[in-house]
Amino acid sequence: MKYILLGLCMVCANLMGYAQDNPLPKLDLGLFSTDHKQIDTSAHAIVLHEHGRTELEVIEANRGLMVVTKVFVRKKILDKDGVDAANIEIPLYKYGSDMEYVREIKGKTLNFEKGNLQTDELKKEAIFTDKVSPYSEKLKFTLPNIKDNSIIEYSYTVISPAVRTFRSWYFQSEYPVLHSEYVAVIPSTFEYNVNLKGYYPLADQKSSVLNKHFVLNGVRQDCSRMTYIMKKCASI
Repeated sequence: MKYILLGLCMVCANLMGYAQDNPLPKLDLGLFSTDHKQIDTSAHAIVLHEHGRTELEVIEANRGLMVVTKVFVRKKILDKDGVDAANIEIPLYKYGSDMEYVREIKGKTLNFEKGNLQTDELKKEAIFTDKVSPYSEKLKFTLPNIKDNSIIEYSYTVISPAVRTFRSWYFQSEYPVLHSEYVAVIPSTFEYNVNLKGYYPLADQKSSVLNKHFVLNGVRQDCSRMTYIMKKCASI
């Protein structure tokens, strides 16, 4: 069963941007030789670690408040039937006259062969957008040089004008997920609802306060930082 996490925001505010480095843990070379088939013998790829963070920011180019979602993912391709896991699709939707868009796309394929770590970066020409309907698009890209036991990493930022609705976060997908973490940052003056759906409990839920994280009417205000973590197998 998939977990779905939804946020609903009802009030507008002026926010400070939040700089974030890559939150993925340092790559352990032992991951290349670990037999992840033990987790699910039917799996052809596995999500080692993924991290998402959503908050509100004033985007000068859009002249307004936008929902900004940053996504970081690390996957392992277990065999040749898992190559589809290197084909990434990001759905984008139109709200009124404004379409969501993606920026800061980064990606690379890592192969560890004969004691050497080889890196192939995602090329710009591998990124394209398909128009699905007048109200939706799909941005697509494919990571290069995929082999058995390749590890891929990619990240991107989705900018959305839908300030009342945060994107759903799926803690499980078509591939087994070992670690999934989602962070939602909400201004303390907002009213919101969070819905978590699924049969299995999360490993951890916690909240904290980010002091003076955004500006409202010229005054810095606090935000609630809510973190949700799912771990399938803590030993790996």
